Amino acid sequence: MSKLIKPSDAVKLLKCLGYLARQNQNKNSRLWINLGGPRSEIKRYDFKGLILLNPSQNSAMGVCPDKVNEFKSKVMENLGMLRDKRKEGIPGPKRERHRVEVTFDKGVMFCKHHAIKPIEGFPWALQYNNAYMEDDINAFLKKFNDYCLGGNFIIQPPQKL
Repeated sequence: MSKLIKPSDAVKLLKCLGYLARQNQNKNSRLWINLGGPRSEIKRYDFKGLILLNPSQNSAMGVCPDKVNEFKSKVMENLGMLRDKRKEGIPGPKRERHRVEVTFDKGVMFCKHHAIKPIEGFPWALQYNNAYMEDDINAFLKKFNDYCLGGNFIIQPPQKL
């Protein structure tokens, strides 16, 4: 029997596994991703990509590391010493210049700045019924990691969280 996992716990586990992970409560709520702060997951040596969860829509999305870095180069300005800040006009929280506001829908991540093109990612229908099922999250991660490797699908049992 698969273990039940609350969305906040799923995000914590994903971060421990090397992902930059965020979840929102409804389709239109804001997600702020840390792309430039000193504790940003993107700076980890084992960074595996960005995972966005939306429990109210039973959806998830993954963005591969190379596309996350490409997005970062468009929205962040390097300050040196492993620190970055949002470029002028890029939306995010006023007091935290290293975080960027994004939304996602149907496998596409959007920045609310007109000059930034949407980023395509890996969409997934992740069922949520007051909690996620551990096996469902593992299946998503397996397919997402295969997607990031160029579709070289290797059949093996899903890794446990």
